[in-house]
Amino acid sequence: LGSLPVVHLLARRRGVDLRQAGTGNVGAGNLWQQVGVREGLAGSAADILKGVLPPLTAAFFGLEPWAAASSGVAAAAGQMWPLFLGFNGGRGNGTGLAALAVVAPSAFAVGFLPLLAGALLRWRSGLKGQASLEAQPWRLQGSMSRSLPLGALLCFLVVPLAAGFLGHPASVVVATGAIALLIVVRRATAELSQDRQLGEGRMAILRSRILYDRERP
Repeated sequence: LGSLPVVHLLARRRGVDLRQAGTGNVGAGNLWQQVGVREGLAGSAADILKGVLPPLTAAFFGLEPWAAASSGVAAAAGQMWPLFLGFNGGRGNGTGLAALAVVAPSAFAVGFLPLLAGALLRWRSGLKGQASLEAQPWRLQGSMSRSLPLGALLCFLVVPLAAGFLGHPASVVVATGAIALLIVVRRATAELSQDRQLGEGRMAILRSRILYDRERP
């Protein structure tokens, strides 16, 4: 389910190959920017469902908590390295966050706070950029955000800590930690060959990738 390239197909339907447009990321954020709000919302919903449906299905059939938690990890991994796009997909943020919300809802509520702060800062910055560029409504074509990817990263890192503190089963703590690790690995390794052509140092590139999920420091 995680490997289904819904975002890619939505963009191609409008004649856009996200791998060659914008940030080059096959994700809902790039879809929103390059195609439009309707497709962006549809892509975001699809990514969220990828993270929600597997653990809910496991719980519906009465499987053990570790099975439901593991299915969330698998969905996030499939979104990042999809079988149908040559193992080069999105960053897994929407799917990973949705999986965390289902697998460990109370821990996710704690981790949601930095994510919300980053999203609000991004929204404010996007509206300013939209006004200055006279962009289409709701496209948010301002400067590339640092606050939102940083807030998302903090959310992913906080959730496993909160899960352990709140007494979630060990399998849930491990699964939420695995999703956080996958997010870091995906950010650190995505399109590094292109980044090195910018002439930046390797550590600067990795720091920028992991913290801000962007091409250059």
